[in-house]
Amino acid sequence: MDEFDRSDSSDISPFVEKSGEWSIVDGKLKEDGGNNGLAYCPTKHPVETWTAVANVTLMDLAVGNEYILFVNYDPVGGGFEGIKFVCDNEYTGTLSLVGYGISASKIPYDSGEGSELVISICRNRNAIWGETSSVNAVVFSTIDQQGTPGRHYAGVMNPGENAVYFGRFSYLEHHATNPICDQCVCTCWPENVGGEDVSLPRVVLATVVPTEGEFPEFLDGLTIELEVEYSTLDEIKWYGETYLPSCVTGEGSYLCKMSLYCRAVTPKWELVVEDDNCFGGTVGCELLGITCDPIVLAFGHRHVLIADDTFADIVITVPP
Repeated sequence: MDEFDRSDSSDISPFVEKSGEWSIVDGKLKEDGGNNGLAYCPTKHPVETWTAVANVTLMDLAVGNEYILFVNYDPVGGGFEGIKFVCDNEYTGTLSLVGYGISASKIPYDSGEGSELVISICRNRNAIWGETSSVNAVVFSTIDQQGTPGRHYAGVMNPGENAVYFGRFSYLEHHATNPICDQCVCTCWPENVGGEDVSLPRVVLATVVPTEGEFPEFLDGLTIELEVEYSTLDEIKWYGETYLPSCVTGEGSYLCKMSLYCRAVTPKWELVVEDDNCFGGTVGCELLGITCDPIVLAFGHRHVLIADDTFADIVITVPP
């Protein structure tokens, strides 16, 4: 951790200046802008891992300021995983993932004199999360692990033209190596299959598996693709839909919706099916079991399907 609460100086040590013009000014870390300035904490992660947690206070926010907080930094290769905050106007900024542009959130903030904002990044085994202290908004992406995990660094960057100031910086172990991280959204995995170290990808497959009774051919093995619709600190939702013919006549077109939830406040998985045709209305499915390798979530549908003696499971898997 570094508070930067020391005398004004062009020497920012123990932080390491990689590029740009850095200094300590009024107890804050300053970068002059226009140089893609990058500085990092000299403390490596204590273990060989991809996982990490970091946060930093953005100081003296002003329109046009740009900030990056990153983990898994390699000073030799230059790569890192990070989140970026841009002050778009006096009241709103954009939080996004660096290198993972599919996820961005508009964030309200206070641009008054001396205004501050804390941004945080949480990297688990195969996903990355970013959040701010101002609102309950999260940016999220799954990550394909490549290469070998290492003892990496964390730090900050100014990719913009304006001078920017950083305050209190911290770099922590993740729950995977030291259970002190409270910023991971999804805590629905039981301890015996990976705990918080396992995340579902952005897209999963929901497949209908008949367990009892006679099923029409189109329903036996029906697979619907579910994609992350939103993610917050409280829950993640995957959603998909398809049109099915009548389970009675085989004709017509009826909308079938499926929603998978990971509720993090009281950790649990929920699968909800909305379909008046084959599944008997809006119904919840009971979680029967979870496996980790391969990832499988099995839900039992205990409501009437087509007839009183017809039942099915719905199995969640990861696309190949």
